[in-house]
Amino acid sequence: MYNRTYVNNNGHLTFNQPSSQFISLYFPINGSEDIIAPLLIDVDVSINGIISYQQYSTGSVLTRATRDINQYFPGLSFTAKCVLVATWDRVAYFYHSGTETSFQVVLISGSDLSFILMNYGDCAVGYNNVQAGYDTINSTAYFKIPG
Repeated sequence: MYNRTYVNNNGHLTFNQPSSQFISLYFPINGSEDIIAPLLIDVDVSINGIISYQQYSTGSVLTRATRDINQYFPGLSFTAKCVLVATWDRVAYFYHSGTETSFQVVLISGSDLSFILMNYGDCAVGYNNVQAGYDTINSTAYFKIPG
């Protein structure tokens, strides 16, 4: 369990330290830290777009997260304690000023379990080095979304 989450400009989350460098490696990375990447791309927000996040520890977002997880995973009796929503809204690909891509990652954490949701809006085409998924330290567990 981590105490901090870093929302990085190139479409990924890290937990030990921020990362502003584009990661051009493919999963499994066999790296030294955990990474969650809803869309690992080389982003240039100086051209276009906004990266934002919101953390929830009370209210309707937790209620909905609890309901959704229990609906899709019946029998868990899951209760969300914290929800982090990170959004990359209309960001441009590096060296591609005419592109706009929007995506989001939602981390839902309870006492013992956590879940990752990845949401996608309009995504610009034509960028070759795109991947999404997660990778743990030394790639002891990883998943790359096919495509």
